[in-house]
Amino acid sequence: YFSGGNYSEQLFYWASAARGYLPQKNSPWEYYPIALGLENDGGFPYATVIPGHPGDTYLDDDGDGFVQMGEAFGYANDMNCWTDEYFSTPPVPVFTPQSPAQTNEIPFTDDLLNLAGLSGYVTANTTLPSRSYIIADSLNVGVGVTLEFSDNSEIYVDRNQITGTLPFARIVCLEESSLIFGENTLATTTNSQDPVGIVHYGTIFEIGDKSTFYKMYISLINNKENLEVNDCEFKDNKILLSYVENIHIQNCSFVNVYMNSWSGIQNYINNSFTNSNFIPRGWNNTNHLYLTDCSFKGIGTSVLDCQLLAQFFDSYEVSNNEFINGIIAVDFWDCGWEGKHIFSNNTISNALKDGLILNNTRIDLSDNIIHDNSWYGLKLFNSSEVRLQGNKNATYVSETQRIMDNGQYEIYSDKESFPIYMRFNAIIDEDNNSADDQLIYADYDVTGIGSSYDVRYNYWGENFTPAEDLFPVSAYSWEPVFNLQPKTVAKTDAEIAYCSAQEKQEQEDYAGAKSEYKQVVELYPNSKYAHSSLKQLYVIERYEANDYNSLKQYFRNSPDIIVDSSLAKLGDFLANRCDIKLENYPEAIAWFENVLQNPPSFADSIYAVIDIGNTYERMENSNSGKNSNYVGAMPQYKPKSEIAHLKNSNYLLSLLPGKKTSLPKGIASLKSGELLQNIPNPFTQNTQIWYKLDTEADVTISVYNAMGQLVKTYHEGLKASGTHSLDFSADNLGKGLYLYSISINGVLSDAKKMTIAK
Repeated sequence: YFSGGNYSEQLFYWASAARGYLPQKNSPWEYYPIALGLENDGGFPYATVIPGHPGDTYLDDDGDGFVQMGEAFGYANDMNCWTDEYFSTPPVPVFTPQSPAQTNEIPFTDDLLNLAGLSGYVTANTTLPSRSYIIADSLNVGVGVTLEFSDNSEIYVDRNQITGTLPFARIVCLEESSLIFGENTLATTTNSQDPVGIVHYGTIFEIGDKSTFYKMYISLINNKENLEVNDCEFKDNKILLSYVENIHIQNCSFVNVYMNSWSGIQNYINNSFTNSNFIPRGWNNTNHLYLTDCSFKGIGTSVLDCQLLAQFFDSYEVSNNEFINGIIAVDFWDCGWEGKHIFSNNTISNALKDGLILNNTRIDLSDNIIHDNSWYGLKLFNSSEVRLQGNKNATYVSETQRIMDNGQYEIYSDKESFPIYMRFNAIIDEDNNSADDQLIYADYDVTGIGSSYDVRYNYWGENFTPAEDLFPVSAYSWEPVFNLQPKTVAKTDAEIAYCSAQEKQEQEDYAGAKSEYKQVVELYPNSKYAHSSLKQLYVIERYEANDYNSLKQYFRNSPDIIVDSSLAKLGDFLANRCDIKLENYPEAIAWFENVLQNPPSFADSIYAVIDIGNTYERMENSNSGKNSNYVGAMPQYKPKSEIAHLKNSNYLLSLLPGKKTSLPKGIASLKSGELLQNIPNPFTQNTQIWYKLDTEADVTISVYNAMGQLVKTYHEGLKASGTHSLDFSADNLGKGLYLYSISINGVLSDAKKMTIAK
């Protein structure tokens, strides 16, 4: 009878013996937790001898308080037959008593007959002896209760049903409870589907040294206690650490693991991550990331591209790590604005895409080696504050910071993120012969920050040709070149004033630093040091007056700022960051929505999509929960999930600069002369139109409104075979449906629809 239902023979008999009652005999086999001997209708009492076979009147044969698998097998051997008196008539009412069915579902043999089954509720503090346990249903640890597994325990978590989605086998710890695993614990499952594993809402979660967790989903939601893990192994796990006050993980191995942590102080020392994704995120008002002596190797297991993606840390120190053979090695978002911002002595190499990406991040880079990544070595976005400090006493290339031999640009930067300081580095790529392989590619605006990018006293390799290696070459001051000998660099008046303010900041004279930074803005508004001074004013406000309302007014209304359009743009951006700091989330979201409606550039629209998503995530995870359910006027930009937002953000950043470093999904399947759906669609201002050619051809792109009127024509001219893209701007066009077409050598080849959503 039960062999034809949702229970395998062996699991049914084991489950009924371990629980002391039978599941409901009819679908959906719900449970009635009635006392032993009073099972649900259609079942049979354990204390009664079953007619026609010997029965089993006492389940716990050895009296140890558990029903072991061996005892369950004995019970199953007695009960594995059909009787009229206790079961409904099956289609074939004849069963031959037989030995219990064999199974290979449990990945062990030695302890099979000694397993102790656990399920139900733990209502009193319990320390379980060292042995093997199987959890085939939810094991709930009650409010305020402690459950401890002794050293050398083995815990096997698995479903008790072969088909269907519920119930899940897992350990669930309720509020104020504690779950403790002793040393040398093994916790594993044969089923890695979410949420099989551990869900912990309690106060204390401890893992003993030298423990192993395999194929487990581990979710900690805990805002009170610390988490410390040493000398443990994690393989094929998904680990979510939410709102843990402090995390300290040392000497651990992570293989095929996705780990996401929202936490305050996070320390990761001497750990190895193999084919894993690690996403640490700062949480609460005091947060810091310390990552040192760790290795990251291989491509991760999730949909994300990054080996390390760090977000929302006021302070961080990342040093002495290696990042090898990833897709994107390291990505920093919104980090370093209120404390340490150190990234030193790290090796980043052989990524399939980019080495290091910085998005609205403050960072000091020193003694790093970023080399042989397939795309860019270093990408700087969205008003990042960057210092590249090499070793001015170096004699050889190997003695200083190196960014070298990356597949495309060694460094790419937007206008607002170019390094404020860049000295004594080795920026080298001896085979950079293509148009997309400059040493440095920077967006440049002659009305923007100063008259040039200062890259003096850096080493550029033996084949350095400024006109080919620096784009655009007119934007750079590059002489004298660092010849790997000590140099004294003459400072401008603006730099002298800026350095004086920095010295006061380092001496914790924040009032003096604030005054001098404002003087730099007043006296040298067209210099890069004025831009950096605005960023530093945001940095020190927490320590000086902690008055972000006043700072916001300064950023938006000071005559010293609004006199310069580029400085005013940065001031407005930082004022919005003050709103985020003040948890004025609706105002901040509205600011990003305005940018999306009227983006100054393609890059600004991308940054706004990413930043509005980050703001929604900060709002939902804020300490106060202020406005946590708010949705702005553009609900399409509220992330559906953290993973979806991260994945989309990485894709959007890959579109910068305007030259493509990646091909959009679907382009490979296009036929010659065929259009790809424009990206993005719908769009407010800018989109891209992709097409493919098998042979050289003359190309024209035409755009028509809904009435069939031609509104724009792009004569692309003679194009080589391959994939091409056109940047399309919706200037002077109203919202609505449009048609775009491609003509190859004067013959219409394809057409598609697109939507402008202003």
